[in-house]
Amino acid sequence: MTDKLVFIADQNDAFCKVVTGWLEEVGLQTKIFNDTELCLNTIDQNPSAICMEMNTEGSVGLSGLKFLKRLRLANRDIPILVITENEKLESAVEAMKLGAFDYIVKPLKKTRLIYSSQRAIEIHTMVNKIDRLQGEIQKTNVYKGIVGQSSI
Repeated sequence: MTDKLVFIADQNDAFCKVVTGWLEEVGLQTKIFNDTELCLNTIDQNPSAICMEMNTEGSVGLSGLKFLKRLRLANRDIPILVITENEKLESAVEAMKLGAFDYIVKPLKKTRLIYSSQRAIEIHTMVNKIDRLQGEIQKTNVYKGIVGQSSI
């Protein structure tokens, strides 16, 4: 995983530049994708988070919930922040069911995006550390000889 890399998937260049500026101000690296298929094909770079625009009508590649589903299939662990103009509760519930970390309605506020991005990365980092440490514990088997098996 590249340290604190955030993918930004949106067809609107101006919006991507604003989001990039905000995130880079707080030390995050960003990579912009105007093509959702390209974003999916680059998922092996293991970003720390993904900011995706839900309203991607007319965009290159997949749109909206289809893109979110494919991101989840490609990598279950990466937190995804959904940014949208859709205030409907049903849309938010569906996105969260599909695994979105956060659902942010436009107009986008700088502090909300930064906080949510940093929190997503923090949780993602902790989960990765826990997984790694659990793997190390299983390899060392520190309880060998202490815990036995009994037929009782």
